[in-house]
This record gives sequence, structure tokens and C-alpha cells, in this order.
Amino acid sequence: MDSRNLILPFIALSLGVVASACDSGRAAPSDAGNDATDAGTATDAATVTETATGTATGTGTGTETETATATGTETGTETGTATASAETVTAREAAGRFAGAMAERDVAALGRARRAQAAIDALARRREAERAAAAVSETLVWGELEGDMTITFRVTRRGDELLVDTGSAVDAVVVTDAGVWQWQTRATHPRLSACEIGEGEMMPPERARGDAMRGEMVRLDRGLRSRERQVVVAASRADGANELAQRATIAGSVGPYVFAIDSVLSYECGAHGNSAASLVVWDLRTGSAVQLADAAGVAALRDALAPAGMQSIRAEMRADGMPDDALFDDRAELSAVLPFFDARGRLGAEAHFTAGACYACGDEEWGSYSRSAHVRTRDVPALLRDVPLDTAAVALVAAEEPKLRIHGASTVTRPSAALTRTLDAVFAFDGC
Repeated sequence: MDSRNLILPFIALSLGVVASACDSGRAAPSDAGNDATDAGTATDAATVTETATGTATGTGTGTETETATATGTETGTETGTATASAETVTAREAAGRFAGAMAERDVAALGRARRAQAAIDALARRREAERAAAAVSETLVWGELEGDMTITFRVTRRGDELLVDTGSAVDAVVVTDAGVWQWQTRATHPRLSACEIGEGEMMPPERARGDAMRGEMVRLDRGLRSRERQVVVAASRADGANELAQRATIAGSVGPYVFAIDSVLSYECGAHGNSAASLVVWDLRTGSAVQLADAAGVAALRDALAPAGMQSIRAEMRADGMPDDALFDDRAELSAVLPFFDARGRLGAEAHFTAGACYACGDEEWGSYSRSAHVRTRDVPALLRDVPLDTAAVALVAAEEPKLRIHGASTVTRPSAALTRTLDAVFAFDGC
């Protein structure tokens, strides 16, 4: 309860007692001396009464008004407070719902942001892996094992680490920036002819068709299907031949350069058959034959190595019990240059020299009427000097496969993903 409700009745009661005492003094004054005193007292009392009354009235009126105002204010406050409270609750609920929605949206957005960041991080890691893979080189090394089986090994370099693939590929396989190439041969059977043996007498062939061979470099895709074929050695047509046997052989490779030998044995009704061989140097990048060296380079190589070649030919002839006059030439001729790799993976050149000899003295390597010898040198032709090769990779294969006679090697730096997938498919076969 308000304290004013207790004070107001007390003030009103006190004022009533004072007013009653003043009215009694004015009705029965005492003596004259006392009249003045009484009069003064009465005046003071009246003044006090008026003042008190005014104060009481003013106070009372102010209090009542104040009470009324307070009452009205309380009523309005209660109504307004109730309304405001309801509105506040509604606003708070709305604000809460909005805040919740915003929080949910923020959580969802945060989740999306985290997923996006994770994707960005994964992409960065993948690109980093790709950049690391871009520093990788792939080297293919091929050669012959015992029994003349041709096989290719793959060596992958990652930084300073060299890894030999557990798989291997049959036949010679060469890698270039344009793809993975495999040596393949295709047999053809050209029709043979009758030949004249004298006086118009014709001798029919023992067989209707001969044996010819086409040598190709085939570019493989990751499905090991042929995507492109380059004919390095063309099949013989056997024009006028009574017998024919042709063989196309890959003899070496350095980077994109392929060395193939075309050997043909034919019979055309002479005293005996005849054999001949020729070397083809093929550039896989252009799909055409190239010269290993210009005339000056060939002459320089021949002059430097021919004496050693002739000396070797004479020594072999003597070892076979043949006299020196069985040779028709005093000087050996340069017939071919093939690559070779030593145990340390280093590239060298093997010069093949021939000298004319009797038919019975010949070795049939480059022809029926010649003897041959091989001379090795570190001075490789200019065409091969700038070919990038991972010598350490070749040396690793030589160390792990001591029985392998290495004839070819090729290296590609920063291989593409498509090239790597194709190599994976080619070398998926574990073992040979």
C-alpha cells in the first residue's frame, strides 16, 4: 500500500482538532491583556490553520490528483504493458525465429563453404600431384634375351628415384611425345614366277607364293588398339623371283629414331640364290626415312674406323682357314651404323663394315658376296647426340637384366596423362 494513504487521514484528523480549538478561543476571550495575546494567538492560529488548511487542501488535492494520476497511469501502464509485452513476445519470437533461420542459413552456408574449401584443397593437391608427376620421366629399354626373344622394360623416374615396372612388353616398344610405338611385322605372300633356266626352258616355282614381310611401327592407345601405322620396311613384290624370303628386323632405336634392316633372299634361276640387306633409319615424328649423317660425316666415320674394320675381317677370314686373296677388296666399306648401349647405359655407335668376297666366303650378313665386321665407337653421329636419354635408367635395366642385349632406349620427360595411361596398359602384363 502507498504510504500516502496512511498520512492523509492523519493530517486531516490533526487539522480538525486545531480548527475546533481555534473556534473555541474566538467565542470566549479572557481579559483584555489576554485578548491581545489571544488575538495574536488566534491570528497566528488562524494563519497556521489557513496555512495548514491550505497545505492540507493543497496536499490533499495534490495527493488525490496524484493518486488519480497514478491510478490512471497504473491502469494505462497495465494495459500498455500488457499490449507491449504481447508485442514484445511476438517480436522476440519473430526475432528468435529469424535468428534461428539465419543461424541455420549460416550453418548451411558454412557447410557449403567448408565443402567448397575442401574441394579447392583437393584440387590444389591434385594439381600439386600433377605438377610432381610432370617432373617424372618415362624410359623404355628394349633388347634381346637368350633365344632371340625381344622384350621391353619400363623405368619411371620420380625425382632421384628410378622404378622398374614389374610388367614387360613383348617386342620392341618406343615412347615419344606423340605416343607409344610398337614394332610389328606382317607377313605377305606375293606370287612367284617361273624363270628361264636356258634355251627357253622355264622352271616353275616350287611354291606358288613366296614369303615377304612388312615392318611397321604401330602407335597404340590405352586399349592397345592400333591408332596409326608407319611402314618402315615395305614388303617385297617378288618381281620375277622363283623363290623369295624376306625378313624385316628392328635392329635398334634411339629416342624417336628407329633402325630397321631389310633382308631379302631370292632365287631367279641363276647358279645360286642371292641375298642382300639394307638399313633404314626412320623418324617416328615425321613418319619418314632420314640420313643418319651427311656425306662428310659418313666419310669421317669411315676413314676413322675402316682400318680397324678391315683388320677384323682379315682376322676372321684367317680364323676360318681362308686365304687373304679370297677377299676382293683391300678396303672395307661402311655399310651401316647401329646404336649400342654399354653396361653403364651410355650410347655408342657400332659401325658395320663389309668387304667383297667369294660366294663361299661370304657370311650372308649384308650380302652373299661379302664379309663383315663391327667396330664400336663413342663418337655417335650428330643426329643422335642431342636425343634426350635417361642414362641411369638404361644402366638400371642393364644391371637388373644382365643377359639382356640392349638395342634401344627412349625417354620422354613430363609425359602427358594419356601417355602414362597407355604405358600402364602396355606394361600391365606381369612377366614374360
